[in-house]
Amino acid sequence: DQGTGKSTLGRIVSELGGSSSTVITPQEIKGTFQNWMLNSRLVIVEEVKQQKAHDFYNNMKVYFTNDKNRANLKNLPAINITNHLHWMMFSTYRNPINLDADDRRIFYVHSNAVKRDKEYYSKLYKYLFDDGGIWAFRKHLELNYLPKLNDDFAYQISYQTQDHINAGVDSRSRLEEIIEAELDEATGLFTPNL
Repeated sequence: DQGTGKSTLGRIVSELGGSSSTVITPQEIKGTFQNWMLNSRLVIVEEVKQQKAHDFYNNMKVYFTNDKNRANLKNLPAINITNHLHWMMFSTYRNPINLDADDRRIFYVHSNAVKRDKEYYSKLYKYLFDDGGIWAFRKHLELNYLPKLNDDFAYQISYQTQDHINAGVDSRSRLEEIIEAELDEATGLFTPNL
């Protein structure tokens, strides 16, 4: 939901990742120019809502899978950039993009966090960004989580949460839903072996 800390989470990851983070909109991903790719390692996409744009997911796949990405730069020639991009996308909507049912590129989580009062967020921000709590969090990750990761962690197929599976089912077109229902009913033209 709105106001539950999505941007704060993005800022935490950006700070931990250093100066190679950039925040863009879904429109920039679909845009003509990819200047946002330059010097970027982490790309944060705010306010994703592309349920009706079936091509959004397909356009995104190249950024996940290509060894090199082609960047069309404004007022400069296009260049090829070795792909080191990592992504975080945030939305206030359930199933914000159409996913393939067998998607293995995205780790999708729908948070059930509830909005807290303003004082809570003021204290959190002070602790994390003024008092250095973010670096204590980094130390916690280094000591407790990083040693447990396999060396090929970045190349592992993403775990599918139930939300991820549901998003794949909900991303079907109306025609796919009708045909699937007819196949389940298995009568008329959809009778097995007809």
